[in-house]
Amino acid sequence: MFDSVLQGKEKSVYADKGYANKKRKTTLESKGIFCGILEKSYRNRPLTKAQIGKNKQLSKIRNIVERTFSFMKHVLGYDRCRYYDIRRNRFEFTLNATVYNIRKLLTYSNAIS
Repeated sequence: MFDSVLQGKEKSVYADKGYANKKRKTTLESKGIFCGILEKSYRNRPLTKAQIGKNKQLSKIRNIVERTFSFMKHVLGYDRCRYYDIRRNRFEFTLNATVYNIRKLLTYSNAIS
């Protein structure tokens, strides 16, 4: 599903190491897209210090996005879709995103006050 999600207008792509393979990385780089896919170690080939450093830098960026989904999963209990209808699932996801944004707004407004 990874390749079908790409539209071709991306400037950069960030993903977990589960999506790492040489073909995908070379394809992204040949299209001029920054490849932010985490480096993956293989049997008898651990990551180098440079790869570990690169993964840490990319993880800082990915953390911003992952934090939202972690809140939805752990606090709101949205760990899987409950409905067979895509409209209902989209509505539930949008509602959860709205709750997250309201909570974020209240947290920031309390921090400023």
